[in-house]
Amino acid sequence: HRHCHCGYLFQLFTIYKGSMEPATQRTPSKWMVLAAAQSLLFLFGLPPLCRMYWDALFGSLPSQKISEILLVIVPPSVCVILYNIVMAPIYYYQIPYFEQYKIQKDRPWPWLDEREKVRRAFWDLSARSIKITAINLGMILPVMSTAKVFWIDEMLGTVNPRAFDTSDEHWPSPVENARNIILLAILHEFGFYVTHRMSHAYPALYRYHKVHHEYKINTTLAAQHNHPVDHVLSIGGPALLAVSL
Repeated sequence: HRHCHCGYLFQLFTIYKGSMEPATQRTPSKWMVLAAAQSLLFLFGLPPLCRMYWDALFGSLPSQKISEILLVIVPPSVCVILYNIVMAPIYYYQIPYFEQYKIQKDRPWPWLDEREKVRRAFWDLSARSIKITAINLGMILPVMSTAKVFWIDEMLGTVNPRAFDTSDEHWPSPVENARNIILLAILHEFGFYVTHRMSHAYPALYRYHKVHHEYKINTTLAAQHNHPVDHVLSIGGPALLAVSL
């Protein structure tokens, strides 16, 4: 319950913002209010909601380690699938409210471009994105999660036999939950910042990271378009560091 990640959902409200907002926003906006509300929900609303269903979800599984692996593997995959399902009709119908926040307002969506070469290139890249995402979420994530549960926790001495206990004695207080989630976010973002800078600074790393920049226009698939090596270094690595410490 300390390792829930639901950041994909917020992208639904922000993917169109991009260059429409100034580099440094100095005045309040509805998006800042929405972000603050989301943060408060994650800090104080999500933990008690999870607690209500924790035993039903994980109580029948054979071991805590299996529960933790499933907790790490399932939510990201489900969020990515649901996110793309939600965004599909928004793209298809070109809903004006969302179109006003489109980043490249002077360019059509690539699947609507008059040039067949552009349309074919987009669908080819999208198919490649689905394959890469399937590898990252379906193979790399389970391997890293298993390594964390069966090896890293033992090595660091961070095994918590009561991690899935929902009793009052072992369930963290709202303040403890908020503290743990904030520390988790800080560690992850710091790790991502460092590895991302390294990926742009060193050619040996950028050869893998540049795959992420193959998209010239933002879509929901672009966010998950990471070479597996880059995924381990810039996404899986910082996440593993955060939840292990």
